[in-house]
Amino acid sequence: FGWFCRDVKRIERVEESAGALAAITDPARSDVRFWETHTSVSAAGEGTLVSYRTSITPAFWIPSFVGRRWMLSTLANATSNLFMNVEEQARDKK
Repeated sequence: FGWFCRDVKRIERVEESAGALAAITDPARSDVRFWETHTSVSAAGEGTLVSYRTSITPAFWIPSFVGRRWMLSTLANATSNLFMNVEEQARDKK
């Protein structure tokens, strides 16, 4: 996929509330038509329950035969790694 890979510029407005973040992309300054992400965290026993929901409409072509699946998988893995690293750092600070 070397011919297809690219960095995607995303400028977003982030709103914070108790235990939650909402990020909405500014399409005029980004490489996407729409990107909205909602994250919330809450205590769950000895750990943390993270709820993460995102919706994206790119402003560029993605081949449907495998590109969309690959993009979503990459996004899911990166997000999972982010939250696992946050949890690990939180444990190290105890």
